[in-house]
Amino acid sequence: MTDIREVQRGTSDLQADRFSFGPIIFGIALMLAGLSWILDRLDVMEVKASLVIPLALVAVGVALMIGAYDGIHGGLVAAGVVLTLIVVMGSVTPLDAFRGGVGERLHNPTAIDQVDKAYRLGIGSLQVDLSEVNLTSDVVTIGELGVGELLLIVPDVPLAITAQVDAGEIIMFDEVLSGTEVANSYISAGFEQADETMTIDLDVFLGSIKVVRR
Repeated sequence: MTDIREVQRGTSDLQADRFSFGPIIFGIALMLAGLSWILDRLDVMEVKASLVIPLALVAVGVALMIGAYDGIHGGLVAAGVVLTLIVVMGSVTPLDAFRGGVGERLHNPTAIDQVDKAYRLGIGSLQVDLSEVNLTSDVVTIGELGVGELLLIVPDVPLAITAQVDAGEIIMFDEVLSGTEVANSYISAGFEQADETMTIDLDVFLGSIKVVRR
């Protein structure tokens, strides 16, 4: 006759194995994400959202196959569904929507020659502060963000700004627009007659654009 205590112990061991599997995979994913973020912040390598997200989906799929022997892992399934939706959403975006990496970027040029022609980020927070730039010639630049928040800070100079968001919100000084396929523009009075001007084009796929003057 089978010892009830042995059966209970065997069942408890199986449950313990099953319980520990999900957190282990999640911990490894967090460790890799943290390492990637550190390398990106140290400029050792650029972490691209268009590569990270599909790789994360592959990792979840492998984890589910490995763990299938002891049942369904709800947390991993949920993570896989979310990542799949993100990948599908990304497949219908412009090919360059997620260029520029992942994380937080702060750009604060103080001279004309320090202003880049383009500021790009895949996912995260992108802040471009042009308030300290002293205009000695025309400035033309663009800001592009896949998913997240784009903040533009401009000085009190002649400006021409265009902004568009596929889904989200645009705050242009005191005017707020939200929804899908949102677009707005601003042109300073006397822009066409000014000797030095700033022309800026902003584009966000999913998130928000905020323009303030300092």
